[in-house]
Amino acid sequence: MVACKKSSNTTPTTSITGKWYETKIVLQQTKNGATPVTETTNITDKSSYVVFNSNGTGTTTEDGQTSNFTYSLSGSSLALTPNTDNATYTVQSLTNTGFVLHEVFSYQQGNDTISSSIDDYFNK
Repeated sequence: MVACKKSSNTTPTTSITGKWYETKIVLQQTKNGATPVTETTNITDKSSYVVFNSNGTGTTTEDGQTSNFTYSLSGSSLALTPNTDNATYTVQSLTNTGFVLHEVFSYQQGNDTISSSIDDYFNK
């Protein structure tokens, strides 16, 4: 008697490609290492979105302004060019219907160092 076992070698892959609408922004900011201030903004319209194309290019649209970029995703690390804030981007979660992008950057404001982290929430 011969028995056959069906095995599924198909692993569902989740891709960042597609059009993603920004739904929430959580900003946490510190000044000179002081206690962080957190601000949450929920976005109900669909005027802010990002498009990741399969060829490593994309566009962001916010308040009617569109900007082009290139990207590469390696594990959870997302590299964007141009990166005008010199930010570090990490994809915290990615599903077929949503993802969270964590962004960290610092800048000088007079004699003060401002450190920021932003969690951007996106849905398809």
